[in-house]
Amino acid sequence: MDIHDLCRYGKRIQVGRGEIISDGIEGSDDDYMYVLDKGLAALTSTNKKGDEFIYLFFRGPSCVGFAPLVRQFLGVDPMPSIHEPAMFTILAKSDCELYRIDRKTFAMLHKEQPFRDLMMNIVFTTYMEVLYHYYTSRETSAAGRLCWLIMEQSEPDDSGSLVLDPLFTYDELSHYLGVHSITVARIMSALKKTGAITKSGRKTIINDLGKLRAVIDEDLVLDY
Repeated sequence: MDIHDLCRYGKRIQVGRGEIISDGIEGSDDDYMYVLDKGLAALTSTNKKGDEFIYLFFRGPSCVGFAPLVRQFLGVDPMPSIHEPAMFTILAKSDCELYRIDRKTFAMLHKEQPFRDLMMNIVFTTYMEVLYHYYTSRETSAAGRLCWLIMEQSEPDDSGSLVLDPLFTYDELSHYLGVHSITVARIMSALKKTGAITKSGRKTIINDLGKLRAVIDEDLVLDY
């Protein structure tokens, strides 16, 4: 069983850009998990000042918003010492198409070993991705983290050029990197000067993956 197989068990829904798909760990959507088929979503939180933080970006196909059901079926509380509800959300960063799987269907699938193996893999992979994001936020420069994200999220367009989706605005990137959007703009400008990227309207075109990797490895130091 893989993520594609889960789609046939869910109800196809559409969620508009900026709308909440799931309240992540604690919230009103405890009875559902989702398979993101098309679009871009993110695991986010918002502090009391209203500042948004992004921990992961998701593209289809991927499983999102599964934490409440997994927690219920495992009978565990991941944050027993927290008294206030954790404000983690899965937020649609573009118009998204998903398959929504309800609790009853999840319970049926949970009886099958292939499904349990798949969920274990999904939970572990998500955990490692969040852990890596935390590690790089401490050990890697903002420029290196941005280059990594560009490499990870860029896809070929119709002409074959490798491009970063315009949905990754400087504001979105700043929320992920934990730096000001002005800093993102300066890093992008420095990358353009090296020839690693070019801009065409809102589109970022990747010209030299080797230079992006050199920034990540700190073999190339940007002046920004």
